[in-house]
Amino acid sequence: MGTLAELKHEPEPDITPIPLMQLATAFWGFKTLSTAIDMDLFTRLEASPMNPPELARWLNIEERPAEMILTGCAGLGLLSKQNGRYRNTPLAETFLVRGGRYYFGGFVTMLTSFRRPCAPTVPLLGTPTSRSRCSRRRTLK
Repeated sequence: MGTLAELKHEPEPDITPIPLMQLATAFWGFKTLSTAIDMDLFTRLEASPMNPPELARWLNIEERPAEMILTGCAGLGLLSKQNGRYRNTPLAETFLVRGGRYYFGGFVTMLTSFRRPCAPTVPLLGTPTSRSRCSRRRTLK
């Protein structure tokens, strides 16, 4: 057991939990990217930058979710905002526009389809859970 002085030792200033936070929240960025690819957002924005109301009309959704996906993609460095309108960054323009020479969206779509075979399932609104092929069947409660 350490001394009181050892127990009070603070982490070094150059060691922070930021890398752990990035790992713990990486799923959010991935789901934002995969949702935008499913919507074909980057291909649409190649033709013309859009603001949230325009995207909402184009997708036939409410304005708030449109604003959220645009803001999320901008936060990931995939879109830039100028005069209230969002456009692809060079990264998105190069790799996320369907039909482009270096299109990366197919890989993201493939990753989206993967599911760990033994992952617990979460019932949605009381629907039955899907069964996995594991010897131990688990569900989250």
